[in-house]
Amino acid sequence: MDENFLALCMGVPFSASSCLHRLALLLLPTIIWGLYKLSFKLRRGTRASSNDVLSLPPGPRGMWRLLQVPWAGEGLQFLAAMRAGHPEHFLFDRGARYSSNTFRTLIFGHRIVMVQGAAANRFVANAEKKGLLRNSWPSTVLRVVGNHAPVVKHGAEHRRFRQILSTCLSPLPLQKLVERASRITYTQIDTHWLPHARCSINTSTEFHDSCASDVITMMPLLRLHTFRLACNLLADISDEKILSRLHKSFKIWLAGMLDLPLNLPGSPYSKSLRARDELLREMGKLIDVKLASRECRQLQFVDSERDVDVLSLLLRAQADDGSFLSYNEMKDTLLFLLFAGHDTNTASLAFTLKYLEQYPACYDQVVQEQEAIAASKNEGEELSWDDVQSMKYTWKVVQEALRLWPPVLGGMKEAMDDIVFDGYLIPKGWKVEHIYTH
Repeated sequence: MDENFLALCMGVPFSASSCLHRLALLLLPTIIWGLYKLSFKLRRGTRASSNDVLSLPPGPRGMWRLLQVPWAGEGLQFLAAMRAGHPEHFLFDRGARYSSNTFRTLIFGHRIVMVQGAAANRFVANAEKKGLLRNSWPSTVLRVVGNHAPVVKHGAEHRRFRQILSTCLSPLPLQKLVERASRITYTQIDTHWLPHARCSINTSTEFHDSCASDVITMMPLLRLHTFRLACNLLADISDEKILSRLHKSFKIWLAGMLDLPLNLPGSPYSKSLRARDELLREMGKLIDVKLASRECRQLQFVDSERDVDVLSLLLRAQADDGSFLSYNEMKDTLLFLLFAGHDTNTASLAFTLKYLEQYPACYDQVVQEQEAIAASKNEGEELSWDDVQSMKYTWKVVQEALRLWPPVLGGMKEAMDDIVFDGYLIPKGWKVEHIYTH
């Protein structure tokens, strides 16, 4: 009776052997798929933990998943938060939605696990020491930054780059650049800041006619200052025509770096790639000039009191194995140092000034400390390394501003093996974005 009923349901003659054969064929693919999924989960769980089968961090599902654009994932929402100046909203909103500081997302083809908090920072530091995580920027960003930039290097190549850069960016060379930085800052204030300050103080017609506004907008002035300062200290660039060309290309390059990564004609990303080529050509010209200079080849920095720039030091710097940076490595490194020295410093200065305005007592103490240093200087005497070292309270203010609002949102790593954090599995090959917190 049962066999006939089963056969009738399957639409075959009433034969027990035929019916069981059809049933086996029907169930076999389902059984194989189920066994595969089970073994996959067990394998994942075993590699990350010998005891548990772990789940992925919470992520978009239901309506939120339907709203995602294929491949882009939540990339458009992330870019919108970045453009609005509040990237933290992207994190906090999803943390509240999933009731977890650890969650997963998809951003422009990259599967990313977001982690935040003090425990996350310790986890990332320990995992990196053990080789379970390593620096890994998105491929679309690396295409703009360059394949020879220091941030791209790993293992032995990273150690080689670090050895070379440490000889150029150690305290001794930096001490020699303080006076030059002081001169550039004075010039910038006289040329670009004081006219704005006069506009804000004096409301007479003669000043107002030459001013677009009676309000000083700090961010553009800070960006211009840090860019000019970085160009001069890195490669001794002071020519206004070169600075103007570099600044124009640099702004286009930055604008497309974190934009929608579509290399279409006229898109910000496409313009960014072209701007990178223009910047590298300029870097190449600067290197050629230095290489042709007899002074650059003969000058021994430690025996000279003369100013030299970072590029001059890079051309002479050697790794422990005696190797130098190649021509292409030099160009990408210069561009990356210009990016690193400009963007984060601008943000740090901006937030330091913001908090000083909010806390008058702190502002008064900083002014008092600076006035004491100024009173100890002779007329026309430049700021020295010792003067900078004596700015104890000012440095504490800067550190507190960095703590309250880090200039960089976080760092991106790649899992080199299945790892576990906060009770969740982070599969090998996935990105891990750790958010800097205070």
